[in-house]
Amino acid sequence: MEITLMDNAGEAARNAGKLAAANIQLALEIHNCATVVLATGVSQYEVYAELLEAAIDWRRVTLYQLDEYIGLPPYHPAAFSHYLRTRFLDQAGPFAEVNLIASEENPLQECQRLSQMLAGERVDVCLAGVGENGHLAFNEPDSNLATMQPYIVVDLQQKSRQQQVNQGLFDNLDSVPVQAISMSLQQMLKSDFLVCTATGQRKAQAVEQMVQGDISTLWPASLLQTHPDCHLCLDAEAASKLQGMELRLVA
Repeated sequence: MEITLMDNAGEAARNAGKLAAANIQLALEIHNCATVVLATGVSQYEVYAELLEAAIDWRRVTLYQLDEYIGLPPYHPAAFSHYLRTRFLDQAGPFAEVNLIASEENPLQECQRLSQMLAGERVDVCLAGVGENGHLAFNEPDSNLATMQPYIVVDLQQKSRQQQVNQGLFDNLDSVPVQAISMSLQQMLKSDFLVCTATGQRKAQAVEQMVQGDISTLWPASLLQTHPDCHLCLDAEAASKLQGMELRLVA
């Protein structure tokens, strides 16, 4: 796992965007096309700002959505598909293909549809953030992290739901959905390049477990230690609990 430490959250996310853009460009040079998995969340705001500034031929790029709540209409302000449209999709493109998650009607059928589309396809770049409880996408602690199915229905733990309230995405816990469709952890690990962004003091324990803890289903992000080309972009607060590591601030 490669780690870059930046002074603040915006710089960390911008760095993640630069790394993602460089690897998308590399895939286009090698394969003449690229497949990218899109994450959401506060940590990704500046990632997309950086991607919008990159000179990428999006007409050769296929996109997949990482996760989505079950039960929210696609244009709900807190829906991840709405986030992606307003922060990135409507401003970039056109794209080769955009595969958003339609979670409203039949989640299991939607998982099957997306899994069939993604099965056997090369994923060049996967964007990700880490949750306060160590989840990746919505792969929660002690969930079925070994499944090889590309997309799955997951039950959201209260800590994950409370995180959404704390970040101002929902008014209260009762308004946060209790289930989501998520790309599975094993599918994420198949990506050629995975860039994970973690910022803020609230993520410090998860970062510590992800980087220096044992590989454990109690902290799903710890499985990133097994990925051959994973880059972790941190700010000083998120890195504050790391012990015995010489992390240099990148100007």
